[in-house]
Amino acid sequence: MRIKLSGDLTYREARLVMARVVEQLAVPETVLDLAEVNEVDSSAIALVLAWLRRAEEQSIVLRCENVPANLRSLAALYGVEAIVPID
Repeated sequence: MRIKLSGDLTYREARLVMARVVEQLAVPETVLDLAEVNEVDSSAIALVLAWLRRAEEQSIVLRCENVPANLRSLAALYGVEAIVPID
């Protein structure tokens, strides 16, 4: 399963985007394609970590592709780049 995200991943969109992705998680693997994501804030990191927890609970492998530089920077800033599945 590939889920394409676009627009902003900020606190304003977090609740809606969280639910949308959780509904689409699929076994055995789900790829989050972030190529069209623009603005991010710390909520984006919280979302990815929450999606990882949900995926793990359902035995789903979750990966992120086309991760924007600003999201990579936030992952490094918060020290979670090692656990965020960025390809």
